[in-house]
Amino acid sequence: MNRSKIHSVFAFAALGATLSMSAANAAEPVALAEMPAAAPHDFTLHPEDLGPRRHEVYAKAGLLGVGLGYAYGLNERVTLRADFTTVGSITKDFDTEDMKYTGKLRHNMATIYADWFPFDSGFRLTAGLGFRDTSVKARVRTDGGGNVDIAGHKVPLESGDSVKAKVEYPTVAPYLGLGYGHNVGQHTKPGWGFIADAGVYYGKPSVSMNVSDSVMAKLNAGTGGRGQELVDKETDEIKDKIGKYKVFPALFVGVSYRF
Repeated sequence: MNRSKIHSVFAFAALGATLSMSAANAAEPVALAEMPAAAPHDFTLHPEDLGPRRHEVYAKAGLLGVGLGYAYGLNERVTLRADFTTVGSITKDFDTEDMKYTGKLRHNMATIYADWFPFDSGFRLTAGLGFRDTSVKARVRTDGGGNVDIAGHKVPLESGDSVKAKVEYPTVAPYLGLGYGHNVGQHTKPGWGFIADAGVYYGKPSVSMNVSDSVMAKLNAGTGGRGQELVDKETDEIKDKIGKYKVFPALFVGVSYRF
């Protein structure tokens, strides 16, 4: 074997060894840098994640009885509400200049409201419209002798005789007031709250008086036919006593729950 062939054999041998080492190195696994573990995600849904509260129910009690209502928080500044209040019926005695009455007050009312909150607090101004069934029905009380005094004229009441009066308030009544609470849209968590209202309903009542035909006949007989005049005078006295009040005060306190 000549010298050039020997050199070729050694060259091929060296090349083969190099390729073998490269293949061996390539077969070894490459160590990867250790990566930090990812932080776990909290998928718990908290009440405040739902944003402002929108709904509220409430109960209240005050001058006009007891009531239940619902409120919807339109936004942080405005809440819309509706409620129903009632006193059932209350019996009370009252007097005019000449006559004594036993009256029964009936009051049931449904009201819709718009509350405006000028500050980031529960203080509010409120306007509303009430739909009511409010009246006072009264019957006359006799004196110890069984007589009634109609505008200064005494009339004996016998079986079948009647003298009645009625004060009736308008069915629709605007409301204005101020108060605290119902700021549903300012809260992000459900919970209880305190509410208070001070306001008035507006509406002039009508007053009427009814006497039976038998009583009117006695009045006419004793006054020369002035019976209706005396009844009208007594009606005016009732107007002065009760009917002159054009505003109906509304004072309430209560509790609410928003959700």
